[in-house]
Amino acid sequence: TGTFLHFFGYTTDFTRKTDEMTCDDGLKTQRSKKVSDIKNRFSMLENGSYSCFLSIHQNFFGGNAHGAQIFYGPKNEESAALAESLQSHLVSLLQTDNKRVIKPVTDDVYIVYRTNKPAVLAECGFVSNREDAALLKDGSYQNKLAFVLTAGTIQHLTEREVV
Repeated sequence: TGTFLHFFGYTTDFTRKTDEMTCDDGLKTQRSKKVSDIKNRFSMLENGSYSCFLSIHQNFFGGNAHGAQIFYGPKNEESAALAESLQSHLVSLLQTDNKRVIKPVTDDVYIVYRTNKPAVLAECGFVSNREDAALLKDGSYQNKLAFVLTAGTIQHLTEREVV
């Protein structure tokens, strides 16, 4: 998504690009490292001049759950509008059978829940679902998904004149 946003002239930043923690040095326990990591990423967001925050994840749930779903942070009214733009682009451009609706995150989604900036969590599919997992591993599908998230983000920012 960052690459596509750059292509369209937007500046992006990542709180992290890999599954490596951004924790402070010298911490001993896994819990203290995780707390430090999340607080460091939250601080980066809060102290930056970002128009919005997009957290991209893969979902896991037993059963036959499938499809992408967008969740939004409750502290900024723009979050729900951004989530709606992303979900509608996902459905119209990529997952036409997707019936999921946007929902607010719960307080256990630390950054998205606590930030005052427009923030969303994009659950791109279920790694616990065989079909979703196969798609999520496919580079072509990953590019389509990134483009759809980019299109939804740009539409939201353009409509709100946040360019």
